[in-house]
Amino acid sequence: MKPIVSEDFGDFLKEELNSEIEEVNPDDEIIDISGMPDMEEYEVDVEDRKDKIRIILRNELLVPEFSRETFTFIMKNSDKFEAIPMAEFPSGNTFVVNDHGHNRKVKIEDIADVIELPDDEDINEDETASGYSFDDYLKDLDAIIKEEMPAWESLLGIDDGEDPELITWIERNQDLWDLKGKFLQEVPVEDVASDILKEIAVAEEEE
Repeated sequence: MKPIVSEDFGDFLKEELNSEIEEVNPDDEIIDISGMPDMEEYEVDVEDRKDKIRIILRNELLVPEFSRETFTFIMKNSDKFEAIPMAEFPSGNTFVVNDHGHNRKVKIEDIADVIELPDDEDINEDETASGYSFDDYLKDLDAIIKEEMPAWESLLGIDDGEDPELITWIERNQDLWDLKGKFLQEVPVEDVASDILKEIAVAEEEE
């Protein structure tokens, strides 16, 4: 029986590969590829893009959460959304972003580009698209706490005879509850007030 392959497998492969090579017809058009980028240059471009995006997101994570900017994420699959960077996975290849109150994971390799929103389009501390401002958020929080806690004056620290309003106390202590961040993430003010009142109740019980 004739062997299926040559006893010398290397020779067999050469024969099979050579049989697939067609002779070049001198009259065939020759395509000039001298101006085309090689794969090495393409790979460098891809890595540069990944590094650029990674640096942008990492730098934003160094900013306190309530002051972080909103970015437009343009994905390779043509998806496009606005979100705030929240965290980085240890691998450095995946980030968590907050997309209008919902956290989602995005992989660096899936991102085509990230663009910081211009000031006039960004949801900032002044007001949302509906005109609801951070000051309004604090005023609503002030009203809810006063309604739920009649003895709210006990929360205020008196310095040099000063008797500040509750809203002033809330603003001074906003970092304790990341109020700016919750406003930007559109967390309902009722939920924030409830969490603050629970913390106050626990603190009073411990005393």
